[in-house]
Amino acid sequence: MQNTPSIGHILEMPDLQVDALCTDQDGYLSFLSVWGRDTATQELLARLTLPANETASLIQGFNLRLDNKSSTSTNKILVIPDLLEKTFSRTFGRTKFGSINNLWLYDSRAVKADKANHTAFIVLRDNGDTQSLDQLPQHPEFGNCLQQLISVSPVPILEHWAPVAFKAACELEMVSLHTSYLGKALCAEIALKESVFQHRISELICNGTLTVNA
Repeated sequence: MQNTPSIGHILEMPDLQVDALCTDQDGYLSFLSVWGRDTATQELLARLTLPANETASLIQGFNLRLDNKSSTSTNKILVIPDLLEKTFSRTFGRTKFGSINNLWLYDSRAVKADKANHTAFIVLRDNGDTQSLDQLPQHPEFGNCLQQLISVSPVPILEHWAPVAFKAACELEMVSLHTSYLGKALCAEIALKESVFQHRISELICNGTLTVNA
């Protein structure tokens, strides 16, 4: 994407700066990297838990402002706080601005796949060359996607079957890339429909595409 901004701002919390953000197809936050003073990042976490009727609440989302060289845009980012994990990836304790934190908020399935519902979430480093699912297998960290597919599959997947099975899941529209507004995060989601995926794997076994021998 041309003229992609390097920094975004949360309008409701101007003391924070966003350097990476992704959402799913419905506009719900799946990954956020934000920088700010310790008090500001803690305030963000607190405001995400306040009831919707509280003035300071962000439980229904926040507004992201992106400043490009030629324009400014504002996007409504929806959130489901209960589904988000948090990590302070870096902390700088002694600066002239006080303690500065880098807070990550991300889909909890990045830590633990939802095997019961056959869904997983993968965060990869955006190398700039992956713009579509067709290009995903060329990503240096594509192996993480294959391992997650094996983990959540409703049927056993041998390791050497995984690339073919992943391609089948893509063809069945069970894999998606999330929308990246800025930053170096590339987010992929696997959501397998049990009966449909089982049927496709059975077909691939029966027609000899998938065999026991590698």
